[in-house]
Amino acid sequence: MEEQQNIPQDLIIKRVQQKLQQRSQVGIKKYGEVLGNYKKYNFIFEMQCEALDFVNYCEVELEKEETINQLVQKYDNDIDLGAAIRKIYS
Repeated sequence: MEEQQNIPQDLIIKRVQQKLQQRSQVGIKKYGEVLGNYKKYNFIFEMQCEALDFVNYCEVELEKEETINQLVQKYDNDIDLGAAIRKIYS
């Protein structure tokens, strides 16, 4: 038997696993069965819709990043920069 090495835990992976478990529970409550047994959906269509939403979300975040980068270039100090960011995103 191989010796168990002391491998550090990846906290990001752990959080994703927890979120997957939570999503699974939401789906089971909503549909009354586990995903592997659910044959009523066209999952390719569902994936396409989710992918399109994902692309839209990416575009919004890219625009936010561009705006913040422009503000960083515009303002010399963090106080004015912070005020400008809060004005836009609050």
